[in-house]
Amino acid sequence: MLRDDSPDWRVLLALLCTASGIEITAWSHQQAFAPLFLAQELGMRATEIPFWTGVLAALPLAVAVPLAPFWGVFADRYSRKLIIVRSLAFESVAYLLAALSHSLLAFIAVRLLLGLAFGNNAIAVALLSLVVPERRLATAVGLFTTMFPIGLSAGPLVGSGLIALLGLRGMYAADAALTASAAALLLLGLREPARAPRNTAPGVRAQLGAVFGIVGRMPPIRWNFVLWFLISGGAAALDPYLPVLIGQLSQGPALATTIGLVLALYGLASGLCAPLTPRLVDRFGEPRTLALACLLLAAVAFALPGAGSVALVAALLLLRAGPQAATNTALFTHLARYSPREHRGAVLALSPLPRNAALLVAPLAGSTLASLGLGAVFGLAGTLFTAGLGATVLLERATRAPQALAATPVRDA
Repeated sequence: MLRDDSPDWRVLLALLCTASGIEITAWSHQQAFAPLFLAQELGMRATEIPFWTGVLAALPLAVAVPLAPFWGVFADRYSRKLIIVRSLAFESVAYLLAALSHSLLAFIAVRLLLGLAFGNNAIAVALLSLVVPERRLATAVGLFTTMFPIGLSAGPLVGSGLIALLGLRGMYAADAALTASAAALLLLGLREPARAPRNTAPGVRAQLGAVFGIVGRMPPIRWNFVLWFLISGGAAALDPYLPVLIGQLSQGPALATTIGLVLALYGLASGLCAPLTPRLVDRFGEPRTLALACLLLAAVAFALPGAGSVALVAALLLLRAGPQAATNTALFTHLARYSPREHRGAVLALSPLPRNAALLVAPLAGSTLASLGLGAVFGLAGTLFTAGLGATVLLERATRAPQALAATPVRDA
């Protein structure tokens, strides 16, 4: 049952979706157009760009990984809203500094600052899980995670338009304004449910110990975290190098537009597939949905090095769109269903830890393998997705265990 003082979950969902869509749109710009910024604004040689693409993609995680366990505890103890707004505020400052960067050292500082912005999406899902009726949870999580592909589709296309109009630096300045507006929207419009008085809550160290203890004791949650690492690692090995691959296949003054169109097509396809994923999860279950997704993602990753044209890259990304969209919904929904309700917010907020670790390790490994060619980088991604396929078998066994079934929450009628 929902508490009388709980905010309307539909209003909460709409606000969080709007802010997330803005945030992902801006985030996609620094991923899609970083190689162009390095070449055109910082004058980096083409032979150096693959290495620095991986390093720059990993740098925010050097900050984000150590902080990941704390954001959820701080959110539960102080304010979920302020922790989410914190993320958008740091992003706004980082994008403004990116617009003013004139050296690789300054651009590195921007990426490190972005590391302070991680952790808000899991807290948003945790917030939704405390307000949304159980029977609506997969739908609400699916709608929220739809903002990822929508932002990824709109972002590169909008970014290429901003570059044509304002240049690369103007695009980053626009991103700073967009994320600042999203922070203001949540600060003024979002109302979170009441929590226990702070003086009755356990201390930060005790809360961290309780959450890590749950992850260690409960196999469904443990294998969920393993899959977050493997699937996020595969995506983190792919995504930074897609613009590099497109750049190798398409040269000329319209390169930014080509990158924008290809990535926008992929994001649009992901956005169209995302609303279908909650029904898929409800019908087949999270483990089997994830198994099919990992199988298709591995096939795409291994095929990408052989793509001989931009059109073939686009076709492979279209094949990737549905499976990639399904993974976030399946993993978040599974975690929400099998986490003890009294610790659900903290457990969900801890889920960025394996994701962030993967986002740190995979791009760094990719930058090392880049000297062997993009085939080695995409092969790493395929290997991680294949390992994820194996982990889904263990996730399903753990989920079917009697103690896991007993932990499943009773859904509202």
